[in-house]
Amino acid sequence: MSDIANLIPVGRKNAIKREDLRILSGMDDRVMRNAINKSQELIINLSDGNGYFRPAPEDADLVLIWESTFWKRIRDERERVLKAKKWREGQLSPGDKDDQELV
Repeated sequence: MSDIANLIPVGRKNAIKREDLRILSGMDDRVMRNAINKSQELIINLSDGNGYFRPAPEDADLVLIWESTFWKRIRDERERVLKAKKWREGQLSPGDKDDQELV
């Protein structure tokens, strides 16, 4: 299949809802999200109910918001992975609260 970006409009005002994109693409939800992640184009969803869009020049502030949100998600996921590593190494038992910063 060609890049899913071809199905996603430019500009937040033209965003396409996830369910509409799923129907249009014919993909199941997980496959569709994977295609979005692998797209050569920037496709964002602000998780505000408006859907997916390719940013237009006037959406620069929204790209910054999306980027900040994703960096936080990356930091949170890193902490989870480091907890798993500590658990595997016997440094963290089930039910333990690890409030220390993980390095």
